[in-house]
Parts: sequence; structure tokens; C-alpha cells
Amino acid sequence: MVAAVIAILAGVAIPQYGKAVERSRWFTARDLLLTIYAGEQVYQTTNSKYVDPTTCTPAWRCIYMDNPDTAEVTYSVSGVTKAKFTAKATYTPKSQVQTLDQDRTWGGTWAMP
Repeated sequence: MVAAVIAILAGVAIPQYGKAVERSRWFTARDLLLTIYAGEQVYQTTNSKYVDPTTCTPAWRCIYMDNPDTAEVTYSVSGVTKAKFTAKATYTPKSQVQTLDQDRTWGGTWAMP
């Protein structure tokens, strides 16, 4: 009887744990994209242009943040000109992508689980 109850609980808990982990990665990516966005806006206000933060020394400091890279989710800023940029978060094992640009337009293939 005890084994049956444990099996039922495990059957419910394991899929829920996987969903919780995926949501955590999604929210982490979203929060870091918002941090990159805010840093770019501050830098642009001060310097009248956007910047690729990976070219700063030390990295990311020119937009007032620590390097946001993690083992599972990578971040980048591309298409940087004086008037625009696109920040991208990629979850490599599942090829999921979130993007955020200077107009605060979200894109990509990574939907919240």
C-alpha cells in the first residue's frame, strides 16, 4: 500500500518538477533581458548611442551589470547601432530563444512553460 502511494506521488511530482525548472529558466532569461534593456537605455541616454556590452572591459560593465551568462542559458546583444540593438537569450539544449529590442518588442521561440 505504501509503495503504491509513493508511486502515485512520484508520478505527479516528477513532471511538476520539470515544469518548475523550465519556468525558472524562462523567468531568469526574461529578467536578464530586461536588465540588459535597462542598462542599454541608461547607456544610450548618457552617450547618445547603444553599445555591445561584450566589448566593454570588464564585460557588461558599461551597461552596469555583471556578466549574465550561465551554463544553460546564454545571452548576447547584436545588431547594435547608434539607434538600435537586440538582446537575445538562448536555452541551448532545446534551441529556445527570447529576444528583446530597443522598442521593448519581445520575440523568439521560447514561450513561457
